[in-house]
Amino acid sequence: MKEKKARMEIRLSEKDKKKIERYAKKCGVPVSEYVRQCALGFSPRQALPDESYDLYSRLCDVCNLVDPGFTGETERQLVELITDIRAQLLLPERRDVARLPQDSGP
Repeated sequence: MKEKKARMEIRLSEKDKKKIERYAKKCGVPVSEYVRQCALGFSPRQALPDESYDLYSRLCDVCNLVDPGFTGETERQLVELITDIRAQLLLPERRDVARLPQDSGP
């Protein structure tokens, strides 16, 4: 993990500050992580109840069971479902953001 030493400061209204703090809290991340994700083109997702992670884990466990009655197609569908749940509910969503051109070299 990269060590985070660089700092940035921004000025904003008290109203905007409170709003950002509320959003970060809903997403279950510190304000700095929330702002970092937003600035880097991600849309942090609202934190799900712990039960959601438990259900996801149980579904993964079921998929990992070796059952001779499972067909390859059933297993493929389960893996696809788990992948979709993870992408749509658990991971931050990547946004299309305008990218600044890279600095040109000499």
